[in-house]
Amino acid sequence: MDLPPDIKKLHQEISEKRLAFSALIKKAYAPNALSTDKYAAQAASNELISLDERIRALIDDHLMAAGLTQEQLDELDEEFQAELNTTIEQDLSIGNYTPATVTPTTEPLEKALPMALEKLLSIVSPRWLDEERKKSYRLEGDHITKPFSLISGMRSESVQRPIHRFAQGLLVSQDYIEGREDYDFYAGALLAPQTAQLGTVLDVLTDQVQGDVRQRIASLSTGESDLVDSTIFELLVAAACSLNGRKIEMLSHDQQKTPDIRVTDHVMPMPTVIECKRRRFVSEYERSEEARLKAIFQTMVHVFRRKGAYGIIEVEFLVEITAVPIDDFVSACSRIALYGLEGVAAKFEWGSVKFFPLAKKIDLEPTRLYSPSYLKTVFNWSGDVSEFDGLVCESLPRGGLTTNMALEPVSIKWRSRSTTALSKKQRAIGALFGDAIGQIPDGELGIIYLCYQEGSTADIANQRTQRIQQEFSRWGHRGAVSIPGVFVNRLYARVLGEGNPDLIENVILMKPSDCHPSIFELFPAEVFTAT
Repeated sequence: MDLPPDIKKLHQEISEKRLAFSALIKKAYAPNALSTDKYAAQAASNELISLDERIRALIDDHLMAAGLTQEQLDELDEEFQAELNTTIEQDLSIGNYTPATVTPTTEPLEKALPMALEKLLSIVSPRWLDEERKKSYRLEGDHITKPFSLISGMRSESVQRPIHRFAQGLLVSQDYIEGREDYDFYAGALLAPQTAQLGTVLDVLTDQVQGDVRQRIASLSTGESDLVDSTIFELLVAAACSLNGRKIEMLSHDQQKTPDIRVTDHVMPMPTVIECKRRRFVSEYERSEEARLKAIFQTMVHVFRRKGAYGIIEVEFLVEITAVPIDDFVSACSRIALYGLEGVAAKFEWGSVKFFPLAKKIDLEPTRLYSPSYLKTVFNWSGDVSEFDGLVCESLPRGGLTTNMALEPVSIKWRSRSTTALSKKQRAIGALFGDAIGQIPDGELGIIYLCYQEGSTADIANQRTQRIQQEFSRWGHRGAVSIPGVFVNRLYARVLGEGNPDLIENVILMKPSDCHPSIFELFPAEVFTAT
């Protein structure tokens, strides 16, 4: 719509006054602010409200002069208000974002990863990478000789490696490309797709994004290992925003309160920044559960094999796992294995147990030890969304990392459903959101990206999603900042078949009721899978 000069002039005046208002807000919320500073900010706010009303009235007059009736203008106002109040329709059930229901990404990953990896290898020191290569990052002897476990779909040993995290991503990706037998496919589920995406957008970052880009990229190998995943998330958000048409600048973290990215193309009515926060992997509470189950399993597996019992224990705990005596649990399970009915739950004060017997020896088509194919065939474990929190299992070692049999197989699948456990497992991301808001400068708008890796059972994952949405409806923040849009990037890192990585990204979109949903057109949702 071609607006007349007086409206264009007023629009320009409002834009300038919004910038001035931002500066007044910063001054009013400064530690040494005076009462006059607060009055000036309030006066500027009132003036902007008055100017907004004035420009809307001028636009209405212009539209009526062009032939619209008052009734039509009222209808347009109602439509706009309805858009503000529109609930964003999102299908967020975890069951709809799994390898079984989403097109696998393995084929395009195989095409993208070699070139992406070549670009990333060119920016790191070969000497540094050679030194890191000496550290553990592959499947080694322990993978064959010790019990195997998964918690929330992840293998702790693949996450807690002594190698630097960025080096692990590069070298695990290299192993995947080369098809090595000792490729750590549980680490590669996230690292290979993440490495492919970072290498793919590297030119976008260096050519189109301003500011602290090269330093941020360099820090991936020169900085702290624990910061690598968060830094990669920031870089991927920056690249996705640039690909979405935004002009942006990455900011140096040289002050206590500095956001990650500044938007510089003035698509927003006030100065705007982007803050990214990423939570790493499973919680300490989940780790403690896994450690307890490993201890229980070590005792149980010796008892089972001594008595010639092989099979799958399925247990649902109604109290915290640490409150269950190991000897009591093992004694109960061994009685059920020897004398109970197959698949029939036996109930105890701490929970219930089922037993499914397995043959002493199970012949297989040659497969990687503890690959998804192996776990499915031997222990009926789904690599998709499992109904269990975790798995501990073992078959006696025969040969190497590839095997054609499972000998004396024993496993525990568990669900922890105590009130305390559920509360801690359904933890949402309020702390991440609060930390992100704390980085938004006074007097500015903040777009927030939050990221976490999901791997819980469907009920816990869906309850966590509901909790996130409920928390957002109650979240508040200081009046000096405004948050027009929040993106919550949920990652589902799965392993398929013999060890192929499959990363699924699903994004929860949230906005306040007074912000227009067009914010989600200005800024991208997917960043790990953006093209």
